Amino acid sequence: MTQQTVVTIIEKNSFNDYTKKTIEQRIEIINDACSETERLIKNGNQNIDTSEIRAIIVAPEYFLSRKYDAIRDGDVLFTHRDIMIYAREEIAKISTRYKNMLIVPGSAGYIKEVDKRTEKGKLRVQKALERLAEEDTGNAEIEYPRGVTDHAEYKAYWESKLASPQTSLFVYSNCMFAFLNGSMWKHRKTLGFNENKDMPDEFLSIDRPSDSAVVNIAGRTFGFEICFEHNQGVLKKLLGKSAVDFHIVVSDYVEKDNSHISLKSDGYFIHASTRPSDCIVQDSKRKKISTTQIDGNLSLYVIDTPAPAAGFGEQQSNDTTIATFE
Repeated sequence: MTQQTVVTIIEKNSFNDYTKKTIEQRIEIINDACSETERLIKNGNQNIDTSEIRAIIVAPEYFLSRKYDAIRDGDVLFTHRDIMIYAREEIAKISTRYKNMLIVPGSAGYIKEVDKRTEKGKLRVQKALERLAEEDTGNAEIEYPRGVTDHAEYKAYWESKLASPQTSLFVYSNCMFAFLNGSMWKHRKTLGFNENKDMPDEFLSIDRPSDSAVVNIAGRTFGFEICFEHNQGVLKKLLGKSAVDFHIVVSDYVEKDNSHISLKSDGYFIHASTRPSDCIVQDSKRKKISTTQIDGNLSLYVIDTPAPAAGFGEQQSNDTTIATFE
């Protein structure tokens, strides 16, 4: 009998407008999704190998950060790094309770204050200057500070700020995370999409090449993309002629582009979007997988588990918790 895996997508809908919920309530949504997935596995007729990745739980982009601001009557995409770290630690704990469930809780846009008076701050400033110098086209769709009209001016603006006597500045990142049995992997978004629109004069957002979009987790290869990366085919370009078992996209809004999907013959594409109509699980032949169960804000699917890749018998960690700009 073919081995199977459950895929659970957390949707943003009338049952679950998480932008108006606290971070603790969002963490509870993750826990509930794991609990409901566990219930399906125990009560269903699936052929689940409990020693393998038995489920994948995915939430949309900004799930850990986007919040409704009543004063502005609109959403703010980012949170502070301390809140992101707290959420990350709590979800890691959940992943230890639900063994062999891979949890991908969307992404978190967050800001980090860099104190230029400290040795660590000085190193971060130096790294920022180096990365700015490497940029050629800059972040796609990034908002420029007032009075800045092109990317050359944008670089000059931030080079000046980095070199100025001011004691601190804020760096912005948008990262997605994956958790399995307490281990964590992180992928940082490589392209902007108006994400700094709330504070373009104050938040530095540096484009950077991806070194974390493809990972081996428990013998399966995963490819990660955040929203506009999929539009630009970032993973496809990174993989070249290679392919992955699971191609996972978390987005605010991006249309699925089949030409940008890189799957092995038995692989699956998983898209968790803030628009429920865009959420999908499909196989390598572009066949949409039907939902097995819908429960409020959760859509659950049962798929045939891809065969393990040759030579990928060991779990590889991609924990980047000490990355320079985290």
